[in-house]
Amino acid sequence: MNLQLIIALVIALGSFGSAWQIQSWRADAKEKARVEQILADQRLAAATAIRRADNVITAQNQAETRAVVLRVAAAGARDELDRLRESTADAVRAASTSQAACLERAATLGELLGAVASTGGKLAEKADRHANDVEKLMAAWPKAD
Repeated sequence: MNLQLIIALVIALGSFGSAWQIQSWRADAKEKARVEQILADQRLAAATAIRRADNVITAQNQAETRAVVLRVAAAGARDELDRLRESTADAVRAASTSQAACLERAATLGELLGAVASTGGKLAEKADRHANDVEKLMAAWPKAD
C-alpha cells in the first residue's frame, strides 16, 4: 500500500474520532443544561409551594387570633346585656310603687330590649365570624409573584 494512503486513512480516522468526541461533548452539555433547567424549575415550584403554605398558615393564625378577639368581644356584649337586664329589672322593681301602667311598660320594654339585644348580638357574632373567614381566605389566597 501506498504510504500517503495510509497517512490519509490515519488522519481521516483521527478526524472522525475527534469529531465524534466533540459531538459527544456537545450532547453532554445540552443534556446537562436540560437537567439543570428541570432542577431550577423544580426548586422554583417547591419555593412557591412553601411560600403559599406559609401564607395559608399565617392567614390561619391571624384568623384564629381575630376569632379569639371576636369571642371576647361577644362575651363582653353578653355581659353588658346582662347588666342592662339587671338595670331594667331594678327600674321595674323601683317603679312597683308607681303606676301599674309604668310597670307594665317597663317590663315590656325590658323584654323587648333583651330580645333585640340577644338577636342583634347573635347576628353580629355570625357576621364577625363570616368577615373573619373572608379575611382568612383572602390572606391565604395565592398572590401573584
